[in-house]
Amino acid sequence: DERDFEISFDYGVTWTAFTSPCYTGGIQRTANGFYCRVEGSTLSWFDFGTMSWTEHDVGFELVGPSFAYAPYESDAVYLINGEQLIAWRPDGTESITHLSSNVTGGVGKVMVMDDQVLVEKVTLWSTER
Repeated sequence: DERDFEISFDYGVTWTAFTSPCYTGGIQRTANGFYCRVEGSTLSWFDFGTMSWTEHDVGFELVGPSFAYAPYESDAVYLINGEQLIAWRPDGTESITHLSSNVTGGVGKVMVMDDQVLVEKVTLWSTER
């Protein structure tokens, strides 16, 4: 099931039609295009230069907590596989850092910056009154 979209590279003067397999939403920008999770372990990658989609099996199940946030335009998708933060690219994978098991999964997020990795985690605690 694909959706039809239009894209402009000249601030809306002209538009080019393309289809998207990203029926689940969650389209994220990259330096040269964008990507989305299609299903299972499949990542769809759109390249502005070729105006085409390619599908890639990343080798593990992609779920919501599998994706780290990258607030800048990167040429990689930052993924969490178990306790490992990786930079995934169509031409290869780079291990970024090991994450503690109490950081991955659950409520919160991992954010990749130029020179650091930030973790936001929601914590509940109690004390006797």
